[in-house]
Amino acid sequence: MERAVSGNTVIIPFRIDEVEATGAMAYFLGTEHWLDALTPPLESHIAGLAGTVKALIGSTLERPEAPETEPDPEPEVEEPVEDPTPEPTPEPPTVEPEPEPEEKPKKKRRRRKK
Repeated sequence: MERAVSGNTVIIPFRIDEVEATGAMAYFLGTEHWLDALTPPLESHIAGLAGTVKALIGSTLERPEAPETEPDPEPEVEEPVEDPTPEPTPEPPTVEPEPEPEEKPKKKRRRRKK
């Protein structure tokens, strides 16, 4: 109900049973004129509803519509000029090899004489 009312949608309350509106229906339609179809024959009430709908459609068609306006042109935006010289590609980082650990000189073992 709230979306229909806030969207300016035409709502025609048409009651076919003796039931009171509650909640959002009561809030939004409490002051509106209801078309009651409580007494038989229902067909005559439906014909009245159809006449109301036709009258509403006709009144919306007869209303002059607001003249269509062209959208405002978008402001011109200067695009940045690209520099024709290419950017230099960076050199890959050089990786220096790790120094090999120094080997200790081997001691010569002396053999004992027997």
